[in-house]
Amino acid sequence: MEVSRDNVIVSAIKKAEDNDDLIIQCYESAKKATDAEILLPKWNRTIKASFRPGEIKTFRVPNNAELPVRETNLLEWDEV
Repeated sequence: MEVSRDNVIVSAIKKAEDNDDLIIQCYESAKKATDAEILLPKWNRTIKASFRPGEIKTFRVPNNAELPVRETNLLEWDEV
């Protein structure tokens, strides 16, 4: 895994609670708005995200590479 910005920290990587998807949690650490890319070469995926100062984001990476990566809330539910 690689993150394009030093101020975006990956704080957790785990299997989803309800299936084999990957859950990735990140946060912005320098208190400045940042656009970042999170590269997941093993999964052949790139997550592009914009972070507000200090923002925490959680992403669901489907096991099926044909499905899109989705941003979720901290409970791993889709954002509405």
